[in-house]
Amino acid sequence: MISFALPLALAAALASLPSAGTAPSRPTLRASVTGRLRFVQGGKTVSVGDAQRLLGGKRIGLTLRAGWNVAQARVDPDGRFSADVDPGTWRLEWIDVGEGAEVLPTPLEAEARDGRSTCIGQVTLTFDDVQSELGANAAGTVTVEDKCDELAKGKGSVSLAKPAGDPAGDQLAVDAMDVLMGLRTEAAFQKDDLGLRVSWSVPFRRPLSWQGNFLVSGGVIRYWDADKNTRDALEVGGGFSPYGGIELAGGLQAPLGSGGKAAPWANLRWGGNAYALNFRAIFAPGGTVWCFGLDLTPFHVLGSFL
Repeated sequence: MISFALPLALAAALASLPSAGTAPSRPTLRASVTGRLRFVQGGKTVSVGDAQRLLGGKRIGLTLRAGWNVAQARVDPDGRFSADVDPGTWRLEWIDVGEGAEVLPTPLEAEARDGRSTCIGQVTLTFDDVQSELGANAAGTVTVEDKCDELAKGKGSVSLAKPAGDPAGDQLAVDAMDVLMGLRTEAAFQKDDLGLRVSWSVPFRRPLSWQGNFLVSGGVIRYWDADKNTRDALEVGGGFSPYGGIELAGGLQAPLGSGGKAAPWANLRWGGNAYALNFRAIFAPGGTVWCFGLDLTPFHVLGSFL
């Protein structure tokens, strides 16, 4: 067996070599994206270096994303930045601020040209107070100006950044799997009581995980107190996802059976499709009751084993 394997391996290796006189295929040329990041407060420019000093030395950086690919840009104290990327469309969705980030209210989209340095312009974020708002997602105003003659000094190409569209598509349909993903089971803790909640959240025009999604929900919950007595309640409500992985919801909880009154509730869900933490306030007649829980999505957990 060995005597046959060696000649075959040598033949395969020789076949993979380029023939004489044939040039090897050239790799795809890389590209670069350049520009300048600028902050404005009270009509006056605050450079990246000055902003870092105002924030106690927190590093300010810039990240570009294309699908699952992420490119970190080199940012100078005067705001000039440059990132080596593959040719294609790249999105600027947030500014790195220390360990946190400033998420742009409207992401920007830039086109990197093959084998060239592409200037995407001067990106300006305007705040009332840079020191307190930068990094706190205060929704500073974002504008793009063509300063490429000054920034690139006549070199390379110009393709100004522009508002990016929804990566999911404006009319992304909700399919049966998206509806099944809305079925959740949650272990909840309310004062000294333990609760088990089964709920179903149905999205409107896009899957639950997408930013900007609206949903309606309904569910039932059973509580056990320290004496193992039980009580049940029915819940209905609706919600909104301001960012991916975050759901803000509210509604009404009504007790099943005799006794008790209906009470409004508000909930923050933080996590992904498979599981998430829940922080809930129930505005009962006797005062606000806080509830904390962890939910799991049965169809997501089941699918991970298939």
